[in-house]
Amino acid sequence: MMTISRHRSNHDDGFTLVEMLIVMVMVGTAVGFGIDGLRGYREVQRARSGAVQVVQIINLAKARAIATNEPAVIDFDPGSLTPGQGFYQVYLDTNRNSVRDSAEVTAANLLDATDRGGMRGYQLPADMGFDQPAASTGPLGIPTAADGVTFTNNQITVLPDGTATESGHLTLMDPTGRTFAITVTGGGAVRMYRYDGSGWR
Repeated sequence: MMTISRHRSNHDDGFTLVEMLIVMVMVGTAVGFGIDGLRGYREVQRARSGAVQVVQIINLAKARAIATNEPAVIDFDPGSLTPGQGFYQVYLDTNRNSVRDSAEVTAANLLDATDRGGMRGYQLPADMGFDQPAASTGPLGIPTAADGVTFTNNQITVLPDGTATESGHLTLMDPTGRTFAITVTGGGAVRMYRYDGSGWR
């Protein structure tokens, strides 16, 4: 009868401790890079969502102005707040005096508004505000403003025909310096841009 040798080489026993540690370090490094990339992506999307929200509110205000045949005003420094605090309000200027009255804010009938200090309006994401970017001019070639809002009295006024009383832009920044601009032309067109360090895209 033939016997089969059951001798096994040490090389067939599996992975060594050193090989397992090397693999664990490689996996940990890859996961670390993935988490950092995901965190950066999430921060960019949060900043972008703030800019998208402003574009949507401006377009909503324009639609309300057309529907009600009253001028709509988007105010970026309501009450004692400043544009840097990132809170803004929309109202229908029914008496056309360019001053916000509480009944005019109610008349705007806007969705998802929040309260801040007794004022109803919209808040940018945490740590974002309207601010002056590194660029000296905005996408329309208009010089940037120290508070990030180039419109007269920090207000955009949209008329019942959908046009705006002036062209200008807003610039929004987050703590890392990510910068977005929203332009409004006299014709009422609204567009969003991102500053990449060398220009508006």
